[in-house]
Amino acid sequence: MPKKLTIAFNTQSPIGTKVSKDAIQAVQQTAKLLESLGHIVVEDRPQINGLELAKNFITTWFSQFSYMQAQIKHMSGATDEDFELDSNALAAFGAKTTATDYIHTLENWGMYSTQMNIFFEKYDLYLTPTTASVAPKNGEVAMPSWQKPILKGFLKVGKAHYLAQGKLVEKMVQENLSWVPFTQLANVTGLPAMSVPLYWNKNGLPLGSQFIAPFGREDRLLQLAAQLEQAQPWMPQYKNIQL
Repeated sequence: MPKKLTIAFNTQSPIGTKVSKDAIQAVQQTAKLLESLGHIVVEDRPQINGLELAKNFITTWFSQFSYMQAQIKHMSGATDEDFELDSNALAAFGAKTTATDYIHTLENWGMYSTQMNIFFEKYDLYLTPTTASVAPKNGEVAMPSWQKPILKGFLKVGKAHYLAQGKLVEKMVQENLSWVPFTQLANVTGLPAMSVPLYWNKNGLPLGSQFIAPFGREDRLLQLAAQLEQAQPWMPQYKNIQL
């Protein structure tokens, strides 16, 4: 079992988007459970601009996707018609990222890691919702129908990247990451993280609580997960889910 831990928690979206009542309640109930197990729980969050971090994540994601799509085309002979519209759009955005912008983004990743190191001088773990809401229904996360002909037109003339400039970048970040705004922090910094299923809403749908640990402290996460599972077993919940 882990020692007595000091854990910071936060339920505010780092990109300024809505967080559901279920997601907030999931973390609040987890915080109460942690306190009942003898841990210290404090509401706090790292001094990181979440929207800038998300922009950096998106830039890298689009760039790497563009490269991956080009490799698939080269190896398989596939064309744009073999990919979904969303995929072609991501590749078009990423293809216009300059080498300087890409390197600048990676440099920022290092800065975020440094800021998390400072944060973990005060805390043993960082707790947030895993997602901002329950899992979306099949097909719910999709490009609005009115946007499709506009995007097709820009792709046809090779100008789709114009849609990913200026304020439109912020809008794109918020639309793409609105239901998963919390996980990019661990992805970008390379910190170990876990999602623990400790909450089910009134419809029987689970929401995870995400714990992020300092570098190399996977052991702390695993020890806490074991303690939480013993205190509040979750396997019976899964057995009760009606598929």
